[in-house]
Amino acid sequence: MGRGAFLVFAAACVVACGCATAATGGATAAAPEYVPDEIIVRFEPGASARARVAAIAAENAAVERRLRVPGAILVRLPAGADVGEAVTDFAAKSNVLSAQPNFVYHAQALPSDSLFGLLWGLNNTGQFVGSRAGSVDADIDAPEAWELTIGSASVRVAVVDTGVEYDHPDLAANVTRLGHDFYSGDYDPRDENGHGTHVAGTIGARSNGLGVVGVNWQVDLLPVRALGPTGSGTSESIANSFTYAAQNGARIVNASLGGSSYDPTLEAAVANASGTLFVVAAGNGGQDRIGDNNDLAPVYPCNLPEANLICVAATDPTDSLATFSNYGPSSVDIAAPGVQVTSTWVGGTYVASSGTSMATPHVAGVAALMLARNPSAGVGQLRATLLGSADVLPSLQGKIASGRVNAYKAVAAIAPPPPPAPPPSVSPPPVAPPPAQAARRPLKKVVKKRAMCFRRRTIKVPRSQVAKYKKKGAKLGACKPKKKKHR
Repeated sequence: MGRGAFLVFAAACVVACGCATAATGGATAAAPEYVPDEIIVRFEPGASARARVAAIAAENAAVERRLRVPGAILVRLPAGADVGEAVTDFAAKSNVLSAQPNFVYHAQALPSDSLFGLLWGLNNTGQFVGSRAGSVDADIDAPEAWELTIGSASVRVAVVDTGVEYDHPDLAANVTRLGHDFYSGDYDPRDENGHGTHVAGTIGARSNGLGVVGVNWQVDLLPVRALGPTGSGTSESIANSFTYAAQNGARIVNASLGGSSYDPTLEAAVANASGTLFVVAAGNGGQDRIGDNNDLAPVYPCNLPEANLICVAATDPTDSLATFSNYGPSSVDIAAPGVQVTSTWVGGTYVASSGTSMATPHVAGVAALMLARNPSAGVGQLRATLLGSADVLPSLQGKIASGRVNAYKAVAAIAPPPPPAPPPSVSPPPVAPPPAQAARRPLKKVVKKRAMCFRRRTIKVPRSQVAKYKKKGAKLGACKPKKKKHR
């Protein structure tokens, strides 16, 4: 069954931002965290309904509900059943693609310095409190990018997170519709935590003279709630959110979350949405708050191999890798500012927070700017341009695949091709002059004449001369022929 069978569980606690709750990179792994009495089973596409029912009934289990990922079903086990044994049993069935626990995911923000108003990640002025950034250009050159585009309301970015405070003064104008709440199972994705609202503000807080501004001044934010008030969610809620976002027009999905257990259902959700770019967090190390190497201790979905996914590390105001940020030259693609990032928060407020969760929306926001500049750009072009235009920094070499994102370079590089040049002008062939016309003879005046018989001959006389010839004995009309004399 390859990667589909979960016979040994790695630590499943997700690191979304701030401090990791599960150690990685050689530290003692915490026990995997998942929902008791539940597993997710993905059946082969050709498996009949009768075969699925029979497979589930054979384990004394029941169908809880279907997921949006094709073939995936949440299965309810008998109370007290061993989840590991159930996963092994289902994975061994011939018509099962994969079986896994319904892992629990966490988003753990560490907000501090409320109302910290210096957006150094967008435009570094060297005033970052407590930093050595006075002469370091550690920002993403957002103002330069805004000279090319400030974003577009036609570019939809889904924020798969704890929800979004969609009526926040800095966000309301850029939220044109509400997505789904897959945590509570309703249609109100309101944020009860703050993490998702913070992410949304970095992507697209409106430039309106209030609070902060996002990478995009104009964008279509789609709130999709996958994590609850404590920042926790499950494989089911996140996979459903990914699929829903792609099916509802999201060109970009921001997922500031990650966990240390391979999740085939999550991978299927990403793979099935090949036209959507998933921007995900690299994670924030273990309990020691020191970043780990994802190449050695994988974090998912960061380490998924899909070509429509990009994984983001965090940098600080000195353009160095943040101490808490995970890294990996083979698994982590790009970096962005992630230390003391000020953004929107629940209650109509603003908070500064740190983590790869805060770095990720910088990259998602730049990708949205790129689509505003060139709406026809595909996922592969977006990803290649983001990585190819990043600022290569000595502090990141050997740590990540490219460098720190640069908004201006990325937006400039994604410019649409110029319109086709008009065909070369060809001078029309010279037009020959019309042939010279022969001089016309002067028209003779038509003179009407009358036939007259004069001296036994018929003559034609102009009317003006008729009277004259009458005086000489001429008569009107032709002469009568002479009669022949018979001998």
